[in-house]
Amino acid sequence: MPINKDEIKAYLKDSKTLSLATVNEAGEPDIRTLGGYGVADFDVYFATAKESNKVKQLRNKNEVAVLFQHENQAIPKFVNVTIYGKAVLTEGEEFNVGKQVILARRPHLSAAIENHYIYRVKPERIKVLDFRASTPSDRVYNIIL
Repeated sequence: MPINKDEIKAYLKDSKTLSLATVNEAGEPDIRTLGGYGVADFDVYFATAKESNKVKQLRNKNEVAVLFQHENQAIPKFVNVTIYGKAVLTEGEEFNVGKQVILARRPHLSAAIENHYIYRVKPERIKVLDFRASTPSDRVYNIIL
């Protein structure tokens, strides 16, 4: 039986890190691991230094993929979740919402977060890889939001 939406939300919240994929100026994929993030429903908020390569890349192309994968999973029960969407720079009240979501997960970031940008990834599609499915054709599926 496929993982349901509530299980996906719990999986996202229980993840220690995420991998964020963007596209660089040459059109090549660029991926990095982030810890300064939070999840609200399926929306992902992440903080980044204002002068980071991510900021430059997201100005040019804001389509991203965000991979959540727990460590040390046994293959028969292996699951990961990728969220595809657009990363949008938050402002005003949405910045405050993002800040609270991130700080609820990583309170030690409170001293630095005001000097960072916060982006919100609004999901358009979620891809699930679930090795618990009995057949290979059932192991990968998409949820369109």
